[in-house]
Amino acid sequence: MKHLLLLVLMSFGFMFSNAQSNEIFVNPLIFEFYPETKVEIMLKENLEEIIFWNAIYDFGYEIKSISKSEKELVKNYQEVEIKDFNKINILGMNLFPMKGKNQSFKIKDTNKLLTLFSEEIIRKRLTENQNYKK
Repeated sequence: MKHLLLLVLMSFGFMFSNAQSNEIFVNPLIFEFYPETKVEIMLKENLEEIIFWNAIYDFGYEIKSISKSEKELVKNYQEVEIKDFNKINILGMNLFPMKGKNQSFKIKDTNKLLTLFSEEIIRKRLTENQNYKK
């Protein structure tokens, strides 16, 4: 009987430790767009969405300087404002990846371009990083 009780307690401990190791990091910038209750629902019902948004913040965009040859080309691009280059909030700027198309935006008052990669590119990078944020 003692062995059975010990086995049951050990099983609960294993399940608890596994549940905790499956916790996922949520980029704090996501909370600036979605209310905490929405994030909690996504964590329970649609974890892949949180993983996807984390991926966008980690490798879903790039910022580069605009070359002289590109200046005329980007003149009519939509502008976005980035106040802090250490805290680039893609969701906060209402930017969302599109299927099959990268999007480029001129960064206001700079000589820089923000490119948000397509949904397919981001998902491919997620696949290449199988252990990403898990």
